Amino acid sequence: MSNIVNWITKFNGILNGFIWGPVMLVFFLFVGIMFTIRTGIFQITNAKIWINNTILACFKKKDVRKSEDKHAISQFQSVCTALAATLGTGNIAGVATAITAGGPGAVFWMWVSAFFGTMTNYAENTLGIFYRYKNEKNDWIGGAMVYMERGLHCKWLAVIFSLFCVLASFGIGNMTQANSIAEGLKEVFHVPPVMTGIVLMIGVALVVIGGIKRIAGVTEKLVPFMAGIYMIGAFAVIVIRFQYVPAAFASIFREAFNFKAAGGGALGYGIMLAVRKGISRGVFSNEAGLGSSVMVHSASNVKDPVIQGMWGIFQVCVDTLIVCTMTALVILTAGLYDKDKYAEYYTSIKNNISQISSEVLSESEEIVSTQTGEMALNNVLLITQGGLNNLKETCNISEIEGRYVLYNAEDCINKIISQGQNALKKRKDLARYAKSDKFFELRNDTLNSVDKNIKLLDSTALTGRSFDRIIPYGAQFVSISVLLFAFATLVGWSYYGERAVEYLFGLKAVFTYKIVFVIIVFVGCTMSLELVWNIADTLNGFMAVPNLIAITLLSGKVITLTKEYIARNK
Repeated sequence: MSNIVNWITKFNGILNGFIWGPVMLVFFLFVGIMFTIRTGIFQITNAKIWINNTILACFKKKDVRKSEDKHAISQFQSVCTALAATLGTGNIAGVATAITAGGPGAVFWMWVSAFFGTMTNYAENTLGIFYRYKNEKNDWIGGAMVYMERGLHCKWLAVIFSLFCVLASFGIGNMTQANSIAEGLKEVFHVPPVMTGIVLMIGVALVVIGGIKRIAGVTEKLVPFMAGIYMIGAFAVIVIRFQYVPAAFASIFREAFNFKAAGGGALGYGIMLAVRKGISRGVFSNEAGLGSSVMVHSASNVKDPVIQGMWGIFQVCVDTLIVCTMTALVILTAGLYDKDKYAEYYTSIKNNISQISSEVLSESEEIVSTQTGEMALNNVLLITQGGLNNLKETCNISEIEGRYVLYNAEDCINKIISQGQNALKKRKDLARYAKSDKFFELRNDTLNSVDKNIKLLDSTALTGRSFDRIIPYGAQFVSISVLLFAFATLVGWSYYGERAVEYLFGLKAVFTYKIVFVIIVFVGCTMSLELVWNIADTLNGFMAVPNLIAITLLSGKVITLTKEYIARNK
């Protein structure tokens, strides 16, 4: 069994490396650039038009905020539900990961991906409205799979997309989000994951089983609230540290074109790393090109496809150009992140890690074998998040480019052994993980060449500590924000999976899907899900392959609809 799990892990790593690697990222960027050029840089030249027809229209037209049609949701509700699925850990943890791994310059390339991604999202939503249809219940049905079938007349491509979407909805849209909520409540408020699972399962059921109307009703209130609260907190930090904002922007633009590569004889992250991390985190955050949010935009009461396309521009701007930028400025102005020290630390670790020696582990492994009777530890290679969290209570462990680095392995083992029988699971986890090709030890002499007081914080930890350094209870504020974002993502993705299931198996299968979706919420809260997260990440990315192909081949229709709209509204 362990060999199968190990094979799945390695195979998924190869697929994930492709889908979020340089080739696909260039494809993402190419499609956005193509639509930007062919529409005459619509997001800039027609900014007044799309702003007037989106956020400003909410204050001018009642039907934009509220739909009188029982079988449709309003335009504002559709974008809130779409933002519910995209505003998530990518806006908090993803930005920190991009900066620590790619330097401040990654933020610039995140902006670049978002700028062109606005037009990718515009194209998706325009096509989604144009090709949508009504089902037997008179509800609007649309999405990437619909324009693949009705626009390209390519049913098999639509089926592939839908399958990936259903599987991703259980992973990245369900279990991983539920797990983030459970872990956050356990860490900050000491709530047992089982209790979180029960309460969350009930809460999700009340929303999801009510259908798109109830989902939209919840998200139109939750999204503005959670995004507003988070932005107020971030704005407070930025105002307090305003004197450092110019330097933050200077470092973003300077490092975006820094050709000095870390590990190549000069200090710095390097432009290629900044580009890759920035673009990938941008795509992961706003989902432009994945074809996911089209399904909920297609349920809108809008009549003109181009107007719903404009909401796609607005969605990406809010998600990446506003929320992600505010997170980046918090990190870069709070004073915790030091580019040079992080670059030096990062480079030293990359160049000085090695497999943990069997001599160092022998005592720990012997105790495990004696007390548990487990002799075949070499066969257990799966690294679980729960096991890592257990070890981190005693040992200093960081994740760097998919590899787990243990600092001072000998000291770690001595501490574990000194805890006696109470630390049996920690000894067991360490002995197992040390055999994995993803687990490494930082050579002790490396610590003498870098600042010993710096710890490589990344992800949510760096964002949380940055907030906490400036405002009271900042870490708790970030934890609660993650919980709200994760719940919104969970609810939003339930609708994506629902639409895909209906497309594949018919309307009768939808209720069964909802029940399964709700049950899996509990599973996500109570299990360690590292492999599930990685597989879901891959499935999520693979939704983009058929979608990017489809919108590229249907680009002529997007351009025609855009030109006709501009001609009518001159």
